[in-house]
Amino acid sequence: MKLLSLLFITLISIKSCGDTTTAETSSLNLNGEFHITALEANTEVPEKLSISFDTEKNTVSGFSGCNRFSGTYSVENETIAFGPLATTRKMCRGEANAIESQTLSLLSKINAFSIEGKTLSLKAGTETLIKAVQ
Repeated sequence: MKLLSLLFITLISIKSCGDTTTAETSSLNLNGEFHITALEANTEVPEKLSISFDTEKNTVSGFSGCNRFSGTYSVENETIAFGPLATTRKMCRGEANAIESQTLSLLSKINAFSIEGKTLSLKAGTETLIKAVQ
């Protein structure tokens, strides 16, 4: 009986320790606003670009250069999928329009992410497309 009780307690302990998955841990770290610092490897961005995650509602929003965007996302392990993103319709000119087009195009390609400290890397496979800091 003691052996059975010990086995049961051990299994419960293992289950409790194993409950925190990478997705849950990453998702918790994903919550909040991040300031976008780089698009692809070489593109510098204006300070005001941002992306925010609400892990309770699984919503994403941000500023893409001229307009605001919002939508939903889902996370499983270290993969991320964005639902359709809605944007405001403000008229953009020049560089703001180019940055916005690039940002929204890159967001549509993202399928993975990683977080190191306060730095978020949004990726297509292993290639980092967007870097942001919290």
